[in-house]
Amino acid sequence: MFYKPVLPHTAALLLAIASFFPGHSQEAEPELSAISEINQLEETKPQDPRAALGSITESIALVEKEVQETRKRLEGATETEQASIEAKLLSLSEKKEALQADFESIATGIDPTEYEGELVEEFVLSNEVDALLEPIIGELKELTEKPREIEQLRTELSRWQQRLITTEAALENLQSISRDEIPQSLTESLGKTLNTWKERKKQAENRIQALTYQLEQAEK
Repeated sequence: MFYKPVLPHTAALLLAIASFFPGHSQEAEPELSAISEINQLEETKPQDPRAALGSITESIALVEKEVQETRKRLEGATETEQASIEAKLLSLSEKKEALQADFESIATGIDPTEYEGELVEEFVLSNEVDALLEPIIGELKELTEKPREIEQLRTELSRWQQRLITTEAALENLQSISRDEIPQSLTESLGKTLNTWKERKKQAENRIQALTYQLEQAEK
Protein backbone atom coordinates (compact mmCIF):
# COMPACT_ATOMS: atom_id res chain seq x y z
CA MET A 1 0.00 0.00 0.00
CA PHE A 2 1.44 3.31 -1.08
CA TYR A 3 1.15 6.65 0.72
CA LYS A 4 -1.23 8.92 -1.15
CA PRO A 5 -0.26 12.62 -0.94
CA VAL A 6 -2.92 15.16 -0.01
CA LEU A 7 -3.90 17.10 -3.07
CA PRO A 8 -4.18 20.89 -2.93
CA HIS A 9 -7.98 20.80 -3.28
CA THR A 10 -8.15 18.19 -0.47
CA ALA A 11 -6.10 20.42 1.85
CA ALA A 12 -8.40 23.32 1.11
CA LEU A 13 -11.39 21.13 1.93
CA LEU A 14 -9.89 20.18 5.28
CA LEU A 15 -9.29 23.83 6.10
CA ALA A 16 -12.86 24.66 5.20
CA ILE A 17 -14.16 21.92 7.53
CA ALA A 18 -11.97 23.17 10.36
CA SER A 19 -13.35 26.68 9.90
CA PHE A 20 -16.78 25.43 10.94
CA PHE A 21 -15.35 24.64 14.45
CA PRO A 22 -13.49 27.85 15.43
CA GLY A 23 -13.72 27.20 19.14
CA HIS A 24 -12.22 23.74 18.99
CA SER A 25 -8.60 24.85 18.65
CA GLN A 26 -9.03 27.51 21.36
CA GLU A 27 -10.67 25.35 24.04
CA ALA A 28 -7.32 24.32 25.49
CA GLU A 29 -6.19 27.92 25.95
CA PRO A 30 -8.62 28.84 28.78
CA GLU A 31 -7.78 25.58 30.54
CA LEU A 32 -4.06 26.31 30.38
CA SER A 33 -4.69 29.88 31.51
CA ALA A 34 -6.70 28.67 34.53
CA ILE A 35 -3.95 26.22 35.50
CA SER A 36 -1.37 28.99 35.22
CA GLU A 37 -3.42 31.26 37.48
CA ILE A 38 -3.80 28.50 40.09
CA ASN A 39 -0.05 27.91 40.06
CA GLN A 40 0.59 31.62 40.53
CA LEU A 41 -1.82 31.75 43.47
CA GLU A 42 -0.06 28.80 45.09
CA GLU A 43 3.29 30.52 44.69
CA THR A 44 2.06 33.82 46.21
CA LYS A 45 0.08 32.15 49.02
CA PRO A 46 1.66 32.98 52.42
CA GLN A 47 3.61 30.04 53.81
CA ASP A 48 2.80 28.68 57.27
CA PRO A 49 5.79 29.67 59.46
CA ARG A 50 5.09 27.09 62.17
CA ALA A 51 7.36 24.42 60.69
CA ALA A 52 10.33 26.80 60.56
CA LEU A 53 9.57 28.13 64.05
CA GLY A 54 9.31 24.59 65.40
CA SER A 55 12.65 23.70 63.89
CA ILE A 56 14.30 26.77 65.42
CA THR A 57 12.73 26.00 68.82
CA GLU A 58 14.23 22.51 68.70
CA SER A 59 17.63 23.94 67.75
CA ILE A 60 17.50 26.37 70.69
CA ALA A 61 16.66 23.51 73.05
CA LEU A 62 19.66 21.53 71.75
CA VAL A 63 21.96 24.52 72.24
CA GLU A 64 20.67 25.03 75.79
CA LYS A 65 21.32 21.35 76.55
CA GLU A 66 24.85 21.66 75.18
CA VAL A 67 25.39 24.76 77.34
CA GLN A 68 24.43 22.81 80.47
CA GLU A 69 26.77 19.95 79.57
CA THR A 70 29.62 22.35 78.82
CA ARG A 71 29.13 24.16 82.15
CA LYS A 72 29.42 20.82 83.96
CA ARG A 73 32.73 20.25 82.20
CA LEU A 74 33.87 23.67 83.35
CA GLU A 75 33.38 22.75 87.02
CA GLY A 76 36.04 20.06 86.97
CA ALA A 77 38.29 21.56 84.30
CA THR A 78 41.94 22.46 84.77
CA GLU A 79 43.23 25.98 84.17
CA THR A 80 44.43 25.04 80.70
CA GLU A 81 41.03 23.54 79.82
CA GLN A 82 39.00 26.47 81.18
CA ALA A 83 39.93 28.84 78.37
CA SER A 84 38.71 26.53 75.62
CA ILE A 85 35.53 25.64 77.54
CA GLU A 86 34.71 29.31 78.19
CA ALA A 87 35.27 30.02 74.49
CA LYS A 88 32.86 27.18 73.71
CA LEU A 89 30.25 28.68 76.06
CA LEU A 90 30.62 32.07 74.40
CA SER A 91 30.16 30.49 70.98
CA LEU A 92 27.04 28.66 72.14
CA SER A 93 25.63 31.85 73.64
CA GLU A 94 26.11 33.69 70.35
CA LYS A 95 24.52 30.79 68.47
CA LYS A 96 21.50 30.87 70.78
CA GLU A 97 21.10 34.63 70.34
CA ALA A 98 21.22 34.22 66.55
CA LEU A 99 18.56 31.49 66.67
CA GLN A 100 16.34 33.60 68.92
CA ALA A 101 16.70 36.55 66.53
CA ASP A 102 15.73 34.27 63.63
CA PHE A 103 12.72 33.00 65.59
CA GLU A 104 11.57 36.53 66.37
CA SER A 105 12.09 37.69 62.81
CA ILE A 106 10.05 34.81 61.33
CA ALA A 107 7.30 34.98 63.97
CA THR A 108 6.81 38.75 63.68
CA GLY A 109 7.79 39.30 60.06
CA ILE A 110 9.95 42.12 61.43
CA ASP A 111 13.70 42.46 61.71
CA PRO A 112 14.24 43.08 65.48
CA THR A 113 16.84 45.74 64.67
CA GLU A 114 14.13 47.83 62.99
CA TYR A 115 12.64 48.55 66.40
CA GLU A 116 15.84 49.92 67.83
CA GLY A 117 16.61 52.12 64.86
CA GLU A 118 19.96 53.64 64.10
CA LEU A 119 22.14 55.01 66.85
CA VAL A 120 22.85 58.69 66.54
CA GLU A 121 26.43 59.63 67.12
CA GLU A 122 27.03 62.86 69.02
CA PHE A 123 29.66 65.28 67.82
CA VAL A 124 31.96 66.32 70.67
CA LEU A 125 34.52 69.10 70.35
CA SER A 126 37.95 68.52 71.83
CA ASN A 127 38.73 70.32 75.07
CA GLU A 128 41.25 72.63 73.42
CA VAL A 129 38.94 73.82 70.66
CA ASP A 130 36.03 74.03 73.10
CA ALA A 131 38.04 76.32 75.38
CA LEU A 132 38.95 78.65 72.50
CA LEU A 133 35.44 78.85 71.08
CA GLU A 134 33.57 78.78 74.39
CA PRO A 135 32.38 82.44 74.31
CA ILE A 136 31.12 82.16 70.72
CA ILE A 137 29.57 78.77 71.34
CA GLY A 138 27.81 80.11 74.42
CA GLU A 139 26.18 82.93 72.45
CA LEU A 140 25.18 80.59 69.62
CA LYS A 141 23.69 78.13 72.08
CA GLU A 142 21.50 80.82 73.59
CA LEU A 143 20.21 81.82 70.15
CA THR A 144 19.66 78.28 68.88
CA GLU A 145 18.89 76.36 72.07
CA LYS A 146 15.10 76.39 71.78
CA PRO A 147 14.94 75.63 68.01
CA ARG A 148 17.41 72.78 68.52
CA GLU A 149 15.42 71.44 71.45
CA ILE A 150 12.23 71.48 69.36
CA GLU A 151 13.94 69.78 66.44
CA GLN A 152 15.39 67.07 68.71
CA LEU A 153 11.98 66.44 70.26
CA ARG A 154 10.37 66.17 66.82
CA THR A 155 13.04 63.74 65.65
CA GLU A 156 12.68 61.61 68.78
CA LEU A 157 8.89 61.67 68.53
CA SER A 158 9.04 60.57 64.89
CA ARG A 159 11.37 57.71 65.85
CA TRP A 160 9.02 56.42 68.54
CA GLN A 161 6.00 56.77 66.26
CA GLN A 162 7.78 54.55 63.74
CA ARG A 163 8.59 52.09 66.51
CA LEU A 164 4.92 51.98 67.46
CA ILE A 165 3.99 51.12 63.87
CA THR A 166 6.62 48.37 63.92
CA THR A 167 5.29 46.88 67.17
CA GLU A 168 1.72 46.88 65.85
CA ALA A 169 2.79 45.05 62.69
CA ALA A 170 4.78 42.53 64.75
CA LEU A 171 1.86 41.86 67.09
CA GLU A 172 -0.54 41.43 64.19
CA ASN A 173 1.75 38.85 62.58
CA LEU A 174 2.29 37.01 65.87
CA GLN A 175 -1.42 36.80 66.61
CA SER A 176 -2.13 35.49 63.11
CA ILE A 177 -0.06 32.33 63.73
CA SER A 178 -2.35 29.42 64.55
CA ARG A 179 -1.67 27.67 67.87
CA ASP A 180 -3.47 24.51 66.76
CA GLU A 181 -1.53 21.24 66.71
CA ILE A 182 1.88 22.68 67.63
CA PRO A 183 4.32 21.53 70.34
CA GLN A 184 4.03 23.04 73.82
CA SER A 185 7.57 24.40 73.53
CA LEU A 186 6.62 26.38 70.43
CA THR A 187 3.46 27.69 72.10
CA GLU A 188 5.55 28.93 75.04
CA SER A 189 8.12 30.57 72.75
CA LEU A 190 5.40 32.35 70.82
CA GLY A 191 3.85 33.50 74.09
CA LYS A 192 7.15 34.95 75.32
CA THR A 193 7.72 36.73 72.02
CA LEU A 194 4.18 38.11 72.09
CA ASN A 195 4.69 39.49 75.62
CA THR A 196 7.99 41.08 74.59
CA TRP A 197 6.36 42.96 71.74
CA LYS A 198 3.39 43.97 73.89
CA GLU A 199 5.86 45.55 76.33
CA ARG A 200 7.61 47.31 73.45
CA LYS A 201 4.29 48.68 72.22
CA LYS A 202 3.45 49.99 75.68
CA GLN A 203 6.87 51.57 75.96
CA ALA A 204 6.44 53.26 72.58
CA GLU A 205 2.99 54.59 73.54
CA ASN A 206 4.34 56.01 76.82
CA ARG A 207 7.30 57.69 75.12
CA ILE A 208 5.06 59.20 72.45
CA GLN A 209 2.76 60.63 75.11
CA ALA A 210 5.68 62.12 77.06
CA LEU A 211 7.44 63.53 73.99
CA THR A 212 4.21 65.02 72.64
CA TYR A 213 3.72 66.92 75.91
CA GLN A 214 7.35 68.10 75.97
CA LEU A 215 7.09 69.28 72.36
CA GLU A 216 3.87 71.20 73.07
CA GLN A 217 5.57 72.94 76.01
CA ALA A 218 8.69 73.77 74.00
CA GLU A 219 6.67 75.29 71.15
CA LYS A 220 4.78 77.71 73.41
